[in-house]
Amino acid sequence: FLELKRQNKEIYYYKQRDYEIDFIVRENNKDTEIIQVAWNISDIETRKRELRSIDKVMERLDIKKATIVTIDTRETIKREGYNIEVIPAYEWFME
Repeated sequence: FLELKRQNKEIYYYKQRDYEIDFIVRENNKDTEIIQVAWNISDIETRKRELRSIDKVMERLDIKKATIVTIDTRETIKREGYNIEVIPAYEWFME
């Protein structure tokens, strides 16, 4: 939260009945990026939960960029029409 504010990003939290997104970045009056934070997504249930939330919100809000910030995982998750970047926190802070 503080890092996004330091970057002067307009952010908000998104919650529906069965899913939530930690941060949605808004630029020029348009939602541009989803940022989800998870300690680790190696547990299959955690991974499914995080991806389900991202998929639903990307479709609903027509967002094309998503990032999951974790403690130490780096990967690209390919979805139909977009990719989700998984990045370790230390790398995300240095962007």
